[in-house]
Amino acid sequence: MTITKKYFGKTAMEYDAKRRHSRTWLTETSALEDFYRTAAQSGPIRTVLDIPCGTGRWIPFFQERNIDYTGVDVSKDMIAVAARSVRESDARNVRILEHDCFQYLPARQDEFDLVVSTRFLGWWHTDTAMSLIESLCAASRKFVIIHLRVHDNRFQVAFRRLVKWPKFVVRYASAVFGSWKEGRLSFRHNVLDVESHPRQLVEDHIQALGWTILERVVTKRLVYANVEIWLMQKDEPAC
Repeated sequence: MTITKKYFGKTAMEYDAKRRHSRTWLTETSALEDFYRTAAQSGPIRTVLDIPCGTGRWIPFFQERNIDYTGVDVSKDMIAVAARSVRESDARNVRILEHDCFQYLPARQDEFDLVVSTRFLGWWHTDTAMSLIESLCAASRKFVIIHLRVHDNRFQVAFRRLVKWPKFVVRYASAVFGSWKEGRLSFRHNVLDVESHPRQLVEDHIQALGWTILERVVTKRLVYANVEIWLMQKDEPAC
């Protein structure tokens, strides 16, 4: 089972209904709204990129503020659901594109005031996630919101592997073998379960890119990781 197969068909149709009333979902929503208000204090937010946009969860929020919204997702089924979130009266301010994020992002440089990426970075190995963060930052002129799992030490990693191994064997073994036979599975990029990343490594990488982490919200605490949303701001160039 790869990520590109996970969010098609029935999953796309039922995605929001299964999650919208959960505590985690509500915490994420509150965090994004608070982050937006913080970002808007530095000047108007006129353009936003939501990647991957999934079912268009954030479309109504940005439409209400008359912000030009671009949503990108590889799943045509998720996009079909997202299109229903668009208010017809100002649909001209919304673009929803079926596109591979890995192909779309590199072509964007300083194109948006705000880039949002939720429930995505955990699906990739750390080196790939770091590359994605770099591309997300490159696409934004001002602010980026990322959603990720981070761990603080190797003991958490060892514990996670111990806990997740039975699940991997039972749930994913046949999918791994089938995908491998079809040539669809890439162990270099795509993980089979949600991945956490070393906190210090991510922080150092963001700082090296010339960005500052302004705010953080923990949406879920696990024994082996924290699920967090971060608001990042591009540093002013040195005089």
